[in-house]
Amino acid sequence: DSGVSAAKLEELMFSDTKTSLTKQFNDCSRSQLNLVPASDSPVIEVDIYLDTLSTLLHRNTMFNRVTDNAKIVLGVDNLSDFADLYIYAVPKMNGWIAYAYVGGFQSVYGGPWVTYLTTLMHEVGHNFGLYHSHKIVDGQSKAYQDRSGAMGGAVWGAHTVEYGPKLCFNPASFGQLGWHS
Repeated sequence: DSGVSAAKLEELMFSDTKTSLTKQFNDCSRSQLNLVPASDSPVIEVDIYLDTLSTLLHRNTMFNRVTDNAKIVLGVDNLSDFADLYIYAVPKMNGWIAYAYVGGFQSVYGGPWVTYLTTLMHEVGHNFGLYHSHKIVDGQSKAYQDRSGAMGGAVWGAHTVEYGPKLCFNPASFGQLGWHS
C-alpha cells in the first residue's frame, strides 16, 4: 500500500484542477500534450506479496511484481497494449524515492512521492526521453544541480500537488520535446 487511495491517485493524475499531472503537462506544452485516461477506471489496484523484509527488496523486484500482476488484472500480455504510460504507486522502500527509465512507459513512486507534482513531472519526463539536467560546478558536470526545471534538483523536497511548486522543463528539454512552437 502506497498510502494513497485510488480515488486520490485519479484526482492527482487526471482532474481539471490546476495542479493535476494532466493539467501541468497541458500547460507546460502549451496544449501540445494532453494525458487522457486509457479507460473509465484509469487507476487499478494490484495485490503483491510483501513480508516484513520487503522494504529491503531491490526496486526492480518490486517493479517486476507490480508489472506481472497488472498484466493479469488488465488481461494483457504487454502493458503497452492497454496504455501508453503507467504510474506505479508502491509502498515506501529503502534507498530510493522514485524512478523511471528514459524512453520507457512506466514510472515508480515509493510512498508519498507519487503525490508530489515535481516528482511526477521529473519521472514522466524520463519516460518522454529526458535525462537529468546538469549544471557545471567547479568545472564538473553535476546532475540535479540545474534547478531551472523539473529534470533538475528542483524535485527534491516535500512538494505536494496541492502546494507546488509547479515546474515545467527548462529550455533544452522544451526543445527536445518539440514544445518551442
